Amino acid sequence: MTNLSTKELRDLIDSTHKQNRRSVAYLPVGCIEQHGPFLPIETDSMIAEHISLGLLQKLENNYHGYVFPVIHYTPSQANSNFCGTVSITDNAFRIYAREVCSVIMNSPFDALVIVAGHAVAESSLKEIGFWIVNEQFRTGAANIRPVFVASIFESSSALEKKFNQKSGRHADWREFLLIYHILGEKYFTKEKSEAIKAFCSKNSFAINGSKIYGVPMEYRSTEGVLGEPLPSFGSDWQEMSSELWTFLIDNIAARIFDELEGFWKNNFC
Repeated sequence: MTNLSTKELRDLIDSTHKQNRRSVAYLPVGCIEQHGPFLPIETDSMIAEHISLGLLQKLENNYHGYVFPVIHYTPSQANSNFCGTVSITDNAFRIYAREVCSVIMNSPFDALVIVAGHAVAESSLKEIGFWIVNEQFRTGAANIRPVFVASIFESSSALEKKFNQKSGRHADWREFLLIYHILGEKYFTKEKSEAIKAFCSKNSFAINGSKIYGVPMEYRSTEGVLGEPLPSFGSDWQEMSSELWTFLIDNIAARIFDELEGFWKNNFC
């Protein structure tokens, strides 16, 4: 999206509308936080950005899409004392993110899809989406444009069923395969891959509940990892990562399409 000039963007949206098609803006939201000893600190942001691009491509026959730059800095208090983590307060994030989303909707997009790659931010993003749509309704807007939050975590149950492995909570096999799909062997070198396997074989990653709260679970984990770090259903990481990626994109895209079309079909705009 940012490779376009403002005139090019406006002309493309105008052209799309003349063809009776809709223009959708995608806003990826991630974080900068620890992801165990091997995954990048930018894991959630990279996943959100690439999922947004994947959704744009998957839905290109339905909507003309534009992916905005990712929002990196979000609340991550549970990981705030890990080296490199950047956590802001919930209130600061809500104010900033709401402003960003509101200004995006100043452009003539027909809908905004927020792609949440960081679970902690999801509830605030849904609150923001509600506020933007409700403001349009409250002020009597002629055309109410929907704001929808798509989470990469919404397909966890389906992923568990398909791959027969329980999801973790942080830096687990799902995030590993998603990052592997994005970065491939250039990042996961033979040396790093062997180190990950050794790390897995030497440690237990069981997630044990506790009725004593106050210390974040990440500090009661194995180096910040909550759940099994590697998939247990195969050895070809490239093949598994592609399969998971396609499955996830298909699931999220289907839900986005159903929600947006349902909104427009029911004359909310």
